[in-house]
Amino acid sequence: MEMTQQSNTTKRGRFRNLQDMWIRMRRNKLAMVGLFILIVLVLVAIFADQIAPYGFAE
Repeated sequence: MEMTQQSNTTKRGRFRNLQDMWIRMRRNKLAMVGLFILIVLVLVAIFADQIAPYGFAE
């Protein structure tokens, strides 16, 4: 019984840590700009074939 209770507490602790991280991230404007740039770069990498359908040599 104690193992299950400890497991639930750990999961809630992780969720709370993620909430705290997101709140701190939203308050820091420079961190939000960096996150936006990172998301844009990841999306460009994922959709690179659709953005530039021709290869480097073409």
